Amino acid sequence: MKHILENLENRLQKLVEASIGFFPWNQPQKTVAIRIINELRAKVSFLAESGQPIPNVFITQVNPEVYHALMSEPVWIEDIKKVLYETAFESGLSFAGPIHFELVPVNQYRVDEFNLQYNSNLHEIERTSVMKVTPVNEIEQETIKKRAFLILKNNEIYNLEQGIIQIGRKRENHLMIDSPHISRAHAQIRLIADQYMIFDLNSTGGTYLNGNRITQAPLRAGDVISLAGYDLVYGEENQIVSPDEEQTAKLPKIVDGL
Repeated sequence: MKHILENLENRLQKLVEASIGFFPWNQPQKTVAIRIINELRAKVSFLAESGQPIPNVFITQVNPEVYHALMSEPVWIEDIKKVLYETAFESGLSFAGPIHFELVPVNQYRVDEFNLQYNSNLHEIERTSVMKVTPVNEIEQETIKKRAFLILKNNEIYNLEQGIIQIGRKRENHLMIDSPHISRAHAQIRLIADQYMIFDLNSTGGTYLNGNRITQAPLRAGDVISLAGYDLVYGEENQIVSPDEEQTAKLPKIVDGL
């Protein structure tokens, strides 16, 4: 077990040295990112030493300003998940299900504060008891347990095929809405424990679900999402779609917000 934990610690330290120091963040933002990684390492190590399955859902609440900075370079989050997958796969650690590591903006936190929460995907635990970690490409196919999509104003279908879908006015978003009323980074839809949720990213115009302004909320089929007056309808089908299955519509990347 000591060798496993040293392997995890070395990998995360290399991530800090190779990535964090080179990102265009100010020093407090870099410090928060490093502290998050260190606390994640400590918690995973503690749970691994106890011999219990390691929770697979890690949610970190941070100040909105820090959130926007850290999310400007999302590759470091993917690198964290890769380190956890690779360490577990090589060392035989057990996670409770596919790994989700997410940041959530919370206004009440100062720029030097954060809160790392973790829990298990109970649905996966009930279905498989304890899931042994498999190669990354196989796990990625298991993270989407239902076909979910957004119906846009032009009746095109935007399929939700990733764990994180960022929506906003800037071109770097997964779904870009070309409207001056939409914030540059307006909202995110995330898959957490087999449940899609929508999060407002401290937008100016607000994010509304079925007419009610929200900061975060679970999504259910038929829900109407309104982003500063631009309406989207969330839909889902309770079936597993093969990755080779032909898509019903080409995924739009830029839509007219008028």
